[in-house]
Amino acid sequence: MALKHIVVFVVAAFLCIEALSALTLSKRSLASNASANASAEGTTEEKEVCQGRTPCGWAVYNRMTRFIDYFMRNKCECSKEKKCLRDDDDISITAYVYRCKIDDSPKSTS
Repeated sequence: MALKHIVVFVVAAFLCIEALSALTLSKRSLASNASANASAEGTTEEKEVCQGRTPCGWAVYNRMTRFIDYFMRNKCECSKEKKCLRDDDDISITAYVYRCKIDDSPKSTS
């Protein structure tokens, strides 16, 4: 009976830690977006274009569910003929890696 209570407590603690971790990451992402917007409003310069295999962003996901928690853009952006598309899954940082690629997905004709 005591073992059952310990297991329930450990599982509940783990779930609370995961939820708090996601909340912290979400707040960090919002702060990052706010500072990026503030700096973008104060300048008319064009952003640097992502070169080679430099990621244009990362979709950070929950390790257990693999649902995306937030998207973090790089400081560079894709050239006009390319889009920031998912390219890789980097499990060491629990994020899908996005790179500038030509969008060759089929276009809908509806």
